[in-house]
Amino acid sequence: MEGERLLEKLWREPTEENLQCLQCQKSFKGSPLIRTFRIEQAGSRRPGSSAVVSTSRGHIILFDRHMDCAVSSKILFSAVSHVWDPNISKAQQQQKAVPEAPEAARRVLDISARISNEIERPGYEARELWLDYINVPQWSDALRSNILPIVDKLFNTAETTVLCFYDVAPNVVNELYKDERTPERLSSVISVCNSKYFKRVWTAMEFIRSERARTMISNYTYFPDLDDPAFLGQIFKAWKDEVRQHRKVHDLERKVQMGKNQVPWSLGTLRQAKLLKRMNFAMATALLCKRGCRDRMDFLHALRGIVRARSFRPNSSDFKTEYYRTAWECLKVGDYSPLLITPFMGAIERRGPGHWSEFGYSDVFTWQLGQEVNPPTLGKYTTLDDSEQRVTLHVEDIGTVSIVGRPE
Repeated sequence: MEGERLLEKLWREPTEENLQCLQCQKSFKGSPLIRTFRIEQAGSRRPGSSAVVSTSRGHIILFDRHMDCAVSSKILFSAVSHVWDPNISKAQQQQKAVPEAPEAARRVLDISARISNEIERPGYEARELWLDYINVPQWSDALRSNILPIVDKLFNTAETTVLCFYDVAPNVVNELYKDERTPERLSSVISVCNSKYFKRVWTAMEFIRSERARTMISNYTYFPDLDDPAFLGQIFKAWKDEVRQHRKVHDLERKVQMGKNQVPWSLGTLRQAKLLKRMNFAMATALLCKRGCRDRMDFLHALRGIVRARSFRPNSSDFKTEYYRTAWECLKVGDYSPLLITPFMGAIERRGPGHWSEFGYSDVFTWQLGQEVNPPTLGKYTTLDDSEQRVTLHVEDIGTVSIVGRPE
């Protein structure tokens, strides 16, 4: 099966009732579908699988389960975190066959097969894999809309997350991990920081929520034994070595043309966020707000994936309503940061600092204090009224604050 027929088979399901969970044999009506796959070169439909799609690259064996069933049955699978190919994205958005469909289908099959083949280890049975190109029925709105709110849980459940840096070449990685300082190593730091992987809200959320993460690069070379997700440990180490050799860090930033290029700190607080797994509302917003997404609701899905509030499905497609609702749910679990977000500042905000664009994904203008160290102790003095959407706090007036710093 190739071309448009392949996309129709993978991306369109008639109804949720037509599918059945392998573990409990119940349908997916109103429940998210967790579909994983393996690619095998021979044999017909295997017992214990949901479907088989035959292609020129082998048989795609599909496994359909509820999330709770996958967790309770201890199903081991790897999840792929990546930025979408533009041709595939264009075909997906059309919800039907378009001139780009044959090339999109070829790319879906090629990318999926190469990732699947690369992560297999000789002598081990192939692990199941979750990759949105294959495992999300992109042209079936009901199924797709049920999956998006639980993507954070899916990546947190996966045994391993494969972080795909399609634009990082092998020579970049080779230079990056050299011990000595060289111009090539510094160039490699900047090349990794400029990767499209760091530009998207979905990949940021998936990275943060992952437990065990390993990295793959442009030629599909996989680093299963390199415990340095997204190469962040090494790029910060190499950058620190460079900073020591310059009188001022600003000299180094000018040298690498920061603004045109990203540097490690301008990627935002990804490493700290990954350790925390969940962040307060303000810091989560600051981490994601400068990254890209196809529509604003995708931003909300990513935000909900990393804040402390319980998971919930959106009630509407109105961004402002759902953003405020997320803030309210955070307040209810003792996260008071929504009350402290810097308000719109009119002309000052529009002007901003002259080198605003140089800050990359780090919102240093409004959040220079950094991460929350300890939550505020306001709990017993706080009441929340759900019906009125009103929060009442007992606070102390300390006057006008011009500069805030952490005591040394």
